Amino acid sequence: DIFLNTFFILELVLRVAAHQGQFCAGQDWKWNLFDALMVCASLLELGLLVSFDLSYIRVLRVLRIARSLRMIHLLKFAGLRDLRLMLMAIIASAVPLFWAGLIVMTLMFFFGVIFLNGVAEYTTAATDGDPNVHLIKVFFPDLAMTLLTLFM
Repeated sequence: DIFLNTFFILELVLRVAAHQGQFCAGQDWKWNLFDALMVCASLLELGLLVSFDLSYIRVLRVLRIARSLRMIHLLKFAGLRDLRLMLMAIIASAVPLFWAGLIVMTLMFFFGVIFLNGVAEYTTAATDGDPNVHLIKVFFPDLAMTLLTLFM
């Protein structure tokens, strides 16, 4: 980790020196900002790991996953144009996919509330010998379990 962090810091310093004022305002300013944030996060993680031995530092391992996103920056080479096109299409579809998922979850929530209301009325009106009441109470006891059952 120390070697990689040193390499990334050196790379970032050399790029800042080479681009000077265009580092934050040039064509690749988003990638430059992303790289700078990843280097800062790596330094923070390394500093916390050296100075403290706390279990909550494991959360910072997520930053290592984000660091692997730096590899997308290498896809600018001409030989990888098709792969870059596919990855950019996936990234560009993330926002519409989020909204579609939100709509599906909202619909599931509404149907879950309506279904749970019907289940409550059925179990209240059911006789003592009804064999379905036990199964209904197992799979539909509350809203969370109803949503999980509807999802499955």
